[in-house]
Amino acid sequence: MRKRKTFLTRVISVIISIVMFSQVILPSLSALAMETPSAVTMQYYSGGSWHNFGSNGIATATDISAIKLQTSSGAYYLQYRTQNEGVSGFYSFVKSNVNDFAGTTGNKTIQKLQIQAFTNSGEKITNGIVVMYRIKNDGAWLPWVSNADADSMKAAQQEGNLGGTLDSSSSYAGAEHKNAEAIQIRVFKIGNIPTNEGTDDYSEHNPLVSYLAHNSSGWQHVFNNTITSMTDCLKIKTSSNKYYLSYSTKNSGVSSFYPEVSSINDNEYAGLAGKTIECLGIKVYTQNNVK
Repeated sequence: MRKRKTFLTRVISVIISIVMFSQVILPSLSALAMETPSAVTMQYYSGGSWHNFGSNGIATATDISAIKLQTSSGAYYLQYRTQNEGVSGFYSFVKSNVNDFAGTTGNKTIQKLQIQAFTNSGEKITNGIVVMYRIKNDGAWLPWVSNADADSMKAAQQEGNLGGTLDSSSSYAGAEHKNAEAIQIRVFKIGNIPTNEGTDDYSEHNPLVSYLAHNSSGWQHVFNNTITSMTDCLKIKTSSNKYYLSYSTKNSGVSSFYPEVSSINDNEYAGLAGKTIECLGIKVYTQNNVK
């Protein structure tokens, strides 16, 4: 029996039809996930002067007391702050679209760092722009933390080949009463940056897509052409404030489609581990639930 191979279009403008497949070929998503070091200028204050972060976004010194992040993109900015040695709480937030810095030029080493991302209209970003950052204490790196959600953190870790572990529950990097020995910051663009624009948008949209295959160790995020002969589960996440996707699968050995899941629910996915997807259906809805 000749094996059927069907091309599944991942990006949706209006509608995606139901397809049959035994192999899935997803189009190139090289534009979906990319590190954007040139979009953010990063400096740290040590030894009485400012220095640029080194390769891989690392600043190494035992007396880092301030950092300055400057964004060149007009689509978003970073809001960040530090808690330093001998200070009971965080300093005030500063923004990357103004000439300012977080921390102090005094002799107080950074102990905690918090970074958030916002659109220029003030909407908080938890996917699209993924800032991965961590602090080194006592000779060891603490887990990565981020402004973004857990799935986006995993995607950035895979794209950037980042070692270490992830802490998706913490809002800051660092530890109480522990001076930072090094700070690492990496910035990624994954999918689209959310906007609140009221105009019609006819551009291509890039949802965050991941899949679970037979005998795999876990979810795999799609960045380049991906072929898998045994795809069991599919997860699609959208960041647009205009629409969401409702999707479902029919898997091998099952007579009907599973219940539909939503692309705006972080914990939902279509399919069942151990049973290969045979059919996929996707519907598009506005945020007001109009099909």
